Amino acid sequence: MKYIKSIAILSILLASKVSYCDIIPDNTTYVGVCVQITNLNDYPNVSLIGFMSNRLYLSSSYSSNIINQNICNNAGSKYGLLSLYAVRSSYISNKSVTSIDWSKDKNAVKSNFINNTYSSYMYNMSTVDSIKQYYKILGFTDTSIVMYEWKEVTKYNNGQADNVVLKSYQGDLSSLSQNIITGSPIVSNKVTFDLYPNPTTKNLHLKICNNFYGNILVKITSTEGKVVKTSSVIKDTSYLDFLLYVDMLRKGNYVVTIIMGEAIESRRLLVE
Repeated sequence: MKYIKSIAILSILLASKVSYCDIIPDNTTYVGVCVQITNLNDYPNVSLIGFMSNRLYLSSSYSSNIINQNICNNAGSKYGLLSLYAVRSSYISNKSVTSIDWSKDKNAVKSNFINNTYSSYMYNMSTVDSIKQYYKILGFTDTSIVMYEWKEVTKYNNGQADNVVLKSYQGDLSSLSQNIITGSPIVSNKVTFDLYPNPTTKNLHLKICNNFYGNILVKITSTEGKVVKTSSVIKDTSYLDFLLYVDMLRKGNYVVTIIMGEAIESRRLLVE
């Protein structure tokens, strides 16, 4: 761990010198740091975007790419700060992700991932060759992706065995949703639906009229991102009026989300 701390300390000491010019500091060796998201395939309807913005805010330049589960991504550079955003995969199906400023896109939710380390230079006396950080997605709240670093591997250039550090998540998993529930609704098959009465105190009618046939998943989520109720119903006619019982819910605001195949849409609900 002392080698990792050395990277952070040296990066700060050399920040002004290295950031404003491309001069390699004397008596130093370049050390690469990268980040890999290991469970992306568990979320087939979600795409993760790596967004590299200018660290020094000297310009508005940025670059983006779609994160691949099998590739370790550079955790940043002396010029760039890496942020991670999640979007529904259908949202980017016909888009070039490189042309989008994801920090301003309302369809993207930002990860709690903190890029507090980046590829830099260490004194030649160091034997550290590279550092790999492994992250997992745990779920989503109304406003963010929740991720955590579950493993960090430090490799050395002197034959020393890799230093592997395993970590555990200390947060509350029960408050997380497994689907993105914010952003502009993505509609196919005219997925619009009505909720009535809204506000409600006891029962809630879900009315759908479209050309979709099959299973519909209904989720009610609190404003903290916790899924408090799920229901499933088969729609075998063009018109559906489905009754939801919400009398067990506390008074407050909720989000009702329906999922029909690739189509997802949400509505706000007030329980009085």
